[in-house]
Amino acid sequence: MKKLIIIVSLISIGIISSCDNPKKKLIKLDYSNSKVIDSLIKNIPQSVDTLFLGFTTDMNKSEYKKHIYKLRNEGKTIKYSSSFIWESLLGKTNLGAGYLFETTISIERTPTKIITGYGKYFLEPTYTKKNKNLAKLSILRSEIWDNEAKGNWIEHNIYKNSKRFSDSDLKKALKKYEIISDGDFIRQKGNLIIYGDNLHVTYINKRTLLYNLLIKVRVKEMIIEKEKNKDIKF
Repeated sequence: MKKLIIIVSLISIGIISSCDNPKKKLIKLDYSNSKVIDSLIKNIPQSVDTLFLGFTTDMNKSEYKKHIYKLRNEGKTIKYSSSFIWESLLGKTNLGAGYLFETTISIERTPTKIITGYGKYFLEPTYTKKNKNLAKLSILRSEIWDNEAKGNWIEHNIYKNSKRFSDSDLKKALKKYEIISDGDFIRQKGNLIIYGDNLHVTYINKRTLLYNLLIKVRVKEMIIEKEKNKDIKF
């Protein structure tokens, strides 16, 4: 109990110090320690930031569907299928049931040069077990550009509407425990974390991200503890 109080106090001191002096570095946090992660989860507020297409992390399943109907009424093309077949260079994959957003896309390279194309985005929502609210939105994407142009429409717009991910220690831990890869981009918007590669994009509540990390860290700790005790004789 005392250890947990000390951890929470250190986190609070780090946050207060950062607010008082923006140039001052936050206290380094050990993301390989499950107690540190657990205390962070309890102290981070639930994100209510906006995701792709205007979804928010406080939506439940019913509100998620209502928002899709709203988007359709606004003229956006969102198709539903009980069995979506996704075609890529790797072949055909059955994604199961879900919604597919399709749209014309464009990126302004210079004031006189705009590249255009067509994008398809398969939406995969994940909800919290406790409150049944949207905790994560994963997007499988396919973008075809006109005249052999090369672009990345969704990532381009994410960069315009988010900030650089500032927690380098957490980023290292996410790579170490294979939640993100070396080549992934990672951004933040409030308590919302956005990461992805050329095929996938994930919007995730920071608390959910830390919870996913916590599970992996606890498994690692159990393995280490087991290794320590394997030579004990009875």
